[in-house]
Amino acid sequence: MSTAKGLAFSRNARIVSVPTLESVAAAAMRADPLMDSCIIVAPSRKGELYYGCYTRGSTRPVNRTCKDQAATLLEFESIRSESPETPIVQTAPGFIDSTSAVVKPDATEVGYCALDRVTREEFEDTSTFEPYYLKAFHAKKPTQSALDRLPF
Repeated sequence: MSTAKGLAFSRNARIVSVPTLESVAAAAMRADPLMDSCIIVAPSRKGELYYGCYTRGSTRPVNRTCKDQAATLLEFESIRSESPETPIVQTAPGFIDSTSAVVKPDATEVGYCALDRVTREEFEDTSTFEPYYLKAFHAKKPTQSALDRLPF
């Protein structure tokens, strides 16, 4: 992100951000034309999940439909209770169950979502734009030095 901000700032260009969960939802709906809505889940730390609820958009690739419009960090049971009939799509295999679809977006979905944001003029402020973190990262001091962790 620092590189993108530096290039945009030096060229007086604008930045368009595309949330990961939105691009995964667009990929899932492109892969399954009959899917009208889905819940996208991505693994986090300590058994928690990032999730977002999306429907197929009429004027944009996908629309976010969760009660909480920001990306949310919850446990799986809470996600399933919000919308029990909606298909769940994982971003990595096996962290929920083996029956949920696994979808990884490619540049096509990211491009469609970005183009939609450009046409709607949803640009980020280059000087203040920061990634959105749901939890603060807490670094821990390693118990061993880097040399002690080497396999030889």
